[in-house]
Amino acid sequence: GRHEYFVKNDKLRHVAISDVKEIAEVELPADVAGVELHAFWCLGTTRKDAGSAQRFREIDFGGAEAFIALCKKHNVNNFMLLSSTGASSSSWFLYMKTKGEIEDAARNAGFARVEIFRPGLLDRGDERRTNESLSLFFLSGLPVKKLAMAMLGSSFAEGDVKGDSEQKTEGGSHVTVYANKQIYLMAEQFEKDHPDVAAAEVPSRPAPVAATATTTTEEHAEESKTEAKAETPSEQKEQQQQ
Repeated sequence: GRHEYFVKNDKLRHVAISDVKEIAEVELPADVAGVELHAFWCLGTTRKDAGSAQRFREIDFGGAEAFIALCKKHNVNNFMLLSSTGASSSSWFLYMKTKGEIEDAARNAGFARVEIFRPGLLDRGDERRTNESLSLFFLSGLPVKKLAMAMLGSSFAEGDVKGDSEQKTEGGSHVTVYANKQIYLMAEQFEKDHPDVAAAEVPSRPAPVAATATTTTEEHAEESKTEAKAETPSEQKEQQQQ
């Protein structure tokens, strides 16, 4: 990512990039050669956060496309994709259409196994977006920790929860799509099988450091000038008579 991840762990390796297109050129450590790799793509933004429809597509689709290329270069067989309810490449809506196109790219990339997760409303805890907070006031959301546990369990082929749909592509990929209901069931099963992981607390992002306000002599002088200008004509005349 552009910023170093706030969680410190010897098993995590942070790779700094300035643009999502650079993902395809990332070099993995030599010690992963010959290891079965599981790839997770969970990055996403919104048109509002991105600033424009074009930039939204560059980040969402461009980033996923670059990551898929990276995974193919390193012979990844198992690809886990976080998508969205309603994702479809034929949708009229930019967000759903883009998510659907990412799904299609993953389906056609030639991975042995593609797991697509289509949750409904997500509960990101302290990192909720404004519209999500408003929606969660009326609806219950899927905690992101439960989503993570479902994706982990699926990547290790644990449990017996059937997908909402399954298909075998012409390229030989086995594609499974999980809807909100299946994700909840998979998370519950993972919690039962791995209580230690389920009990672990999700690290919180550190609060931004508050800016310290400093007032200089020059600022005091400017304030004095402003106050003097703010006097009414009668106040100025009275001062002159004194």
